[in-house]
Amino acid sequence: MEKFLKLIPVIPEEQKYWFIQTRGLKKGDLTIEKNYIGIRLPVLLNTGQMAAGMADSQGVSERISGEREEYRQLLKIFCCEINQGDLIIVPADEWTKVHFGIVRDGKEEAFPTDKGGWKTGENPGPQWPVMKKREVQWVKSVGMEELDPHLFRLFYTKFPISDAGQYADFIDKSLHDFYIKGGRCHFILHVQRREPIKARHFIPFMNDLLSIADAAADGDDADLDMKVSVQSFGTIELIGQIPNIIITSLVVVALIGGKTKVFGFELDTPGIVGRILEWLNVRKGEKEKEAEQPDLIEKQAERLKTNAENLEIKIPDELQKALQTYLAESGEEKSEKQKVRETE
Repeated sequence: MEKFLKLIPVIPEEQKYWFIQTRGLKKGDLTIEKNYIGIRLPVLLNTGQMAAGMADSQGVSERISGEREEYRQLLKIFCCEINQGDLIIVPADEWTKVHFGIVRDGKEEAFPTDKGGWKTGENPGPQWPVMKKREVQWVKSVGMEELDPHLFRLFYTKFPISDAGQYADFIDKSLHDFYIKGGRCHFILHVQRREPIKARHFIPFMNDLLSIADAAADGDDADLDMKVSVQSFGTIELIGQIPNIIITSLVVVALIGGKTKVFGFELDTPGIVGRILEWLNVRKGEKEKEAEQPDLIEKQAERLKTNAENLEIKIPDELQKALQTYLAESGEEKSEKQKVRETE
């Protein structure tokens, strides 16, 4: 279990989230590169210079003062309040996709070159614009069509940088579909069916899924939470104590994995379905009932798999990766042990 746990992504419970608005920005105001994000601050001419050329204009000094305060607040958040380890969400140009990145420690300034680029170094003078840069490890980009609809509200904020902490659950789900946060494990199944979902497929599937999760939690209702977001496609999320959700996830993989393109994961272990469900029934104290109805286990397994196929359920990508890595490493470890035995 410990080796497998190390392969599961962990989100810090104190994780902070920031949304950086790009709507309304001029080209070049925001720069996203391989390992940093930069915000270009324009030349803010002093009131005297502006007033000399716009003596007849009303509200010049107020406008300049307002601009300075706006950029001061922007700088304060970008350079001081966004800290190392914080997660930033930045829409790409024309809102085609969204970038997610973890802020690292590096901070620097860059200034324009004669060739139209930017370089770090000494400030050439107050008449030049400046770009404030933060080092970022970009972790994922998500197309707008794949983004959780709850996050669309962020795009209409009027602030250039805003605290997105209230959307933490939806951001986490956009980044990971199998992860640990706050001592609890999150297991997210993707419902990919685009056509209307039939109740005769969805309700039995949910009942069987909850039955497995309840058995893994040993009947502790307080331990298990479920979040369902399904219209034509969406997610089913189970949240609970780490060992219980891991057991549940492995059971689900064993039951609906197999050699089917829908799931994209192959787990070729003959008889594992029966053994796992038998073990779960024993935990629930149903050994005698099972003996009376020996075909009940296989019927439940077949029903779950059939309904999963009808709903086009997809196993979490990160669970697949973790299992594949774990099985590969376990196989290598067994091979090494076998070689040692052969040489003895």
